[in-house]
Amino acid sequence: MLELIGPERREHIQVGQAALRDGVLIGRYARCDRACLDDESVSRVHALLIQLGDELLVVDTASTNGTASPGHEPARVHLVRDATELVLGFDTRARWRWLS
Repeated sequence: MLELIGPERREHIQVGQAALRDGVLIGRYARCDRACLDDESVSRVHALLIQLGDELLVVDTASTNGTASPGHEPARVHLVRDATELVLGFDTRARWRWLS
């Protein structure tokens, strides 16, 4: 389960295994798999959520305002574990939760 929390909007999205293997694009661009349309600090194509082997990664796609763990500097690649939370841009939070 992917939860996107923007300044004005909150969205819960179930993301399947096939989508994770192919990669899920997150950003403001309407053609992204998951659009964060209410936060101008999120880039049009901000990040890619993808499964590589046994690891789930978020790759920042050279966004303008970065992707960071709360309280840390932005980084290009983040390892996703259960309850991982990231800040996209300045005002959008992304959280992951595994469902059985």
